[in-house]
Amino acid sequence: WREQNLLQADRPVTDFGFKTPWEQQWQAAGPWVAQAPQRRWLLVLDEAISPCVDPSAVIEIGSTNRNRWLLFPGTAWQADCHAAVTATDTAQDEED
Repeated sequence: WREQNLLQADRPVTDFGFKTPWEQQWQAAGPWVAQAPQRRWLLVLDEAISPCVDPSAVIEIGSTNRNRWLLFPGTAWQADCHAAVTATDTAQDEED
């Protein structure tokens, strides 16, 4: 996650906390995306992807700074799912 991700956005952006543990970010992102799933998208590290996301809707958008990024529409979020992210949060601290 780098500032350039925000700077390149061509619309308003909501950030769920770069240094916040992934599980807490998903707890905030779920209700946010559920408010307008047809219009909201999430940009996530591949390591942080939630099992509550329909993998068939995920778009791999590339790598930067040794991180692989995924994009998916709010309609891919399964609101009734409460599974935890399986990857460790340690990768978050590798590069700011």
